[in-house]
Amino acid sequence: MIQRDHPRESNRLPNGAGADYLTFAPSEHHRWVFVLDMDSCPRRRAPTKVKFSKTYKHALRRAGIACPPEWRSPQELIVAVEDLSMALSAAAPLWDRLGHRQGKAMERGLHDHFIDEEDLHAHIVQNWERTLRCKGLELIASRFLLGGLAHRQGEIDILARDKAGLVVVELKNRAVWNTGGETPDRQLIRYMTHPDLLELASQKGDAIRGILIAQEMDHKLRRAVRASTHPIVAFEATKASEKLVLAEVARSDSA
Repeated sequence: MIQRDHPRESNRLPNGAGADYLTFAPSEHHRWVFVLDMDSCPRRRAPTKVKFSKTYKHALRRAGIACPPEWRSPQELIVAVEDLSMALSAAAPLWDRLGHRQGKAMERGLHDHFIDEEDLHAHIVQNWERTLRCKGLELIASRFLLGGLAHRQGEIDILARDKAGLVVVELKNRAVWNTGGETPDRQLIRYMTHPDLLELASQKGDAIRGILIAQEMDHKLRRAVRASTHPIVAFEATKASEKLVLAEVARSDSA
């Protein structure tokens, strides 16, 4: 079966950028077993190969299945499509011992709080109509790439539009001012002033403003938002079953 969250809800068309691969597993509780991606389908035709997890290398070799490592990623093994059925039979006995998923991915959406930024992101996109559409925001894109694939310079979590213009939404699970690097408010401003976004806004004479959403936000960051010369509003998010409860905690004078 196609694994849960692959591709993630926030990446799916029409609002997301799409996905160039699918991972497969025996159930949503298992780690991925093999991947079907663009390399699998030369010239977008029928698949000729898949990529297996290196976890199953010895089982595949014992079964006499050719499985050379993928040259760009030793974590993946190349298996011809005609050997897929035999490879799955060889891997199946190891699924219960080696294949159970671990980490945060399986916890997303199961609690009354957000366990990470991706959990918050998915909840917002899935419940947009009940959450942010009522605030006059139209969803344009989830994970809007700046600089293009060849010269990637950033990824806007959510790009939206309202009557005034473009709205850049930056998400954080727990947002603090002292991050040891670029602070969340500076990251948001960098996206708001990026040439790609300025060009997009100029096409329709749009203004650009920013929204910072986090499950928790420290006082230093709130002060930084209030002191900003850019139009920014900051919210703390509380999870609700079919919507997001947003409490405004800071606003710049120009917002």
